[in-house]
Amino acid sequence: MRRMKKGELHLHTTYSDGHITAEDINNCGLDFIAITDHDTVEGFLSVKEQLTNGLELIPGIEFSTKHRGKGIHVLAYFFNYNNPEFLEELEYYRQKRVNRANKNFGILHELGYAVDYSKINKNGTIGKPNIADSIFALPENDELLVKNRINSVDDFIDLYLEKGKPAYVPVEKIPLEKIRHYCNGPLVLAHPAVDLDRGSDDWIIRDLRDKYDLRGLEVFTRRHNPEETAYYYGLARQLGLIPSRGSDAHHRERIGLYAADYSLVNELRKIKV
Repeated sequence: MRRMKKGELHLHTTYSDGHITAEDINNCGLDFIAITDHDTVEGFLSVKEQLTNGLELIPGIEFSTKHRGKGIHVLAYFFNYNNPEFLEELEYYRQKRVNRANKNFGILHELGYAVDYSKINKNGTIGKPNIADSIFALPENDELLVKNRINSVDDFIDLYLEKGKPAYVPVEKIPLEKIRHYCNGPLVLAHPAVDLDRGSDDWIIRDLRDKYDLRGLEVFTRRHNPEETAYYYGLARQLGLIPSRGSDAHHRERIGLYAADYSLVNELRKIKV
């Protein structure tokens, strides 16, 4: 019996807020990978040049955007990653994130933290985890981190970088109209339970389907508990959306944690808007 190809449809490299490298991808043991860095294709383009094992690399990206007042994350696949206008647009929003990071660092320095711009990822998109990582990378911050009972990057983000917290700085996000303009393949809403309120925000998902031709819902993911998985699987079926899957891997150990069958890739690939 022929073995079904297995792969990963949601991961982040060192070109956004992940720690996954081209070497990790070459050694992952899977048949296909979609690199879905935040608001950038630089990681995809870099890994594409370094593949050594015949693995299929699928064009992907995770957009941070807003709809109906809610911050959401939208995965896009099978788009033209060589479009110069698209790349120029991504660079515009990348620079917005750089400017935000500079402001974050200024505030954190005022709050007593040592900051070192050389510790931050300069290759691609700078997100909150990159900022937090750079604080943890400096030993002189250890005492203050312990004093504030901050044990992880997530703790730091929750305490300082989220909305309403001392070092929070808003950033302009790419609008859905532009996402759909540049990406005529499938759009999949990433980890809906993380960004939306179950039940009361279901209308937003329906609105995304009707206005922007959303085609999938990331149902099977480490970001969902079993109850959330069951709920959003039912909602995907109810709304006629593809119940997608992906690990949202930021470290090599999580690549393939929620591996997809190639049948899902075929289903996504045939979508053109």
